[in-house]
Amino acid sequence: MEAILGDESKFKTLGPAAEFDNIAKIERRIQRRLFSLKKNGSITPEVYASIRPVGAQRPRMYGLPKTRKTNVPVRPILSMIGSAQHKLAKWLIGILEPVRSMYDSHCVADSFTFAHEMKTTDLPNSNMFLGSYDIVSLFTNVPLKETIDICADALYGGGDLAPPSFSRKVFVELLNTATCSVEFSFNDTIYMQTNGVAMGSPPGPILANIFVGFHENRLFAADETKPPFMYRRYVDDTFVICQNQTEFDDFFDNLNSLHSSLKFTFEKERANSLPFLDVLVEKRGISFVTSIYRKPTFTGHYIRWNSFSPNRRKLNLIGTLVHRALMICSEEKLNAELEYIRKILMDNGYPEHIIKSSVDRKLRNFNPNKSQNTNTRSEENVYIHLPWVGPISSRFEKQLISAVNRCYDNVKTNVVFTTKQLLPATRKDVLPASQQSNIVYDFKCHCDCRYVGRTTQRLQERIKQHVPSVIRSRTLDSREDAAVTDLRLLERNQAMAMNSAIGKHLAENATCAKNYCDERFSILGRGRTNFHLSALESTYIKIHRPRLCQQKEFLVNLKIGH
Repeated sequence: MEAILGDESKFKTLGPAAEFDNIAKIERRIQRRLFSLKKNGSITPEVYASIRPVGAQRPRMYGLPKTRKTNVPVRPILSMIGSAQHKLAKWLIGILEPVRSMYDSHCVADSFTFAHEMKTTDLPNSNMFLGSYDIVSLFTNVPLKETIDICADALYGGGDLAPPSFSRKVFVELLNTATCSVEFSFNDTIYMQTNGVAMGSPPGPILANIFVGFHENRLFAADETKPPFMYRRYVDDTFVICQNQTEFDDFFDNLNSLHSSLKFTFEKERANSLPFLDVLVEKRGISFVTSIYRKPTFTGHYIRWNSFSPNRRKLNLIGTLVHRALMICSEEKLNAELEYIRKILMDNGYPEHIIKSSVDRKLRNFNPNKSQNTNTRSEENVYIHLPWVGPISSRFEKQLISAVNRCYDNVKTNVVFTTKQLLPATRKDVLPASQQSNIVYDFKCHCDCRYVGRTTQRLQERIKQHVPSVIRSRTLDSREDAAVTDLRLLERNQAMAMNSAIGKHLAENATCAKNYCDERFSILGRGRTNFHLSALESTYIKIHRPRLCQQKEFLVNLKIGH
């Protein structure tokens, strides 16, 4: 990871996270700019409320090993969730979607769509050549300024696409804010990405597709270009069918001359077959046969039948594997794939009769054109996450669904059981407690009085709102001196304290104020939404009964459906 981040053409090292974490400044800068855009009518108040960052946390980089490749290189992933740019970036995806559609004529949606197309394609002759191209490090090589200009030209160039309600200048500014010069941490060091799109940034995939699609269209529109018989791309992987190997090599040269940021590698067919995504394509005369492709590093390890998890999850695994086989495999390959699934599940401890009944049920009910929504009436799907602690969880699920159905006629309750991982899936920098947001926090005073509250801001910002700076930054003796020499300062801080139960308590109790420190605040829990935070706060108040929260009532607004 440090070798990747040492590339000075893509990243800039700022310094230790303890000194160079500028997330609060970045958040305030974005807040001010969005407010001014709302004020002058460029964005609506509703949009402003939905994209304004509050309690932002710094993005963090981590690496995922590519175990299938030689020397196990690392793919850098930037976790942008909760960052100052995240809400803005997600909102911009909707604006960029028409541009992506404009340049996706050569793209394939997924492996199911690709397999269906290959099964229904006939070649003009049996000597056609199969090959694939792969773009080297696409995301980090996408030139952001150029790609943003491509998007702006498509939206504001007078073409078929309707431009957003704000000017081109504002669009470019917002997209730059969401994607350019993103500061993040890795191994407690702050870096800035100076070029390329970050893997993990919400607009990353769509910007990469637009950049490649724009240059693809330019290549296919050139008079001197002879296009392949078939050209299908999924992000950075491309499948092609050419008249012969010479045409394949010539087109490879054309692709590598498209742009200095686009470098391609290739793979050629072997024994008339070639993998693409998770589909193995085999040429049989003028037609194709498709089957499941598994990488050489595939171990065959799935969740074991005797593992501590719901049986529903294990049965769904069988259904998923069979569904994939039905969607991808040609008819002559299906039975062999089903037999392979049966063998691999038995190796994972699944009883043979369970496998057979699940497979038979899936085969009976399979319909590739069947709508995913099987509801015959208008119902609101509600998902509730519960911890899996054994059979008692299943009994509680039935009671919960029954209770919801008695109260809400138009609700379909879906219970999702969760289990705790023994080891973390990723290794990210751990944020200090003071930098965390969307939390329920606890204050325990020197006199054992407690306060429980919730906040969407960073904890350190909330502490400042609770405790006057005169208490946080000075000793009791110096505060007494200041009270004599600066009465206005004392009055201002006393006014602040009156707005907070904690501040008022500290201002009225000298011993508590003298023994105050920020470490008396701790985090009790984290919430995903405002409603989740409210429920957690109410629960913790009910459990701890903090004396300083006497003014709060235990109220939970249960909102299921509309």
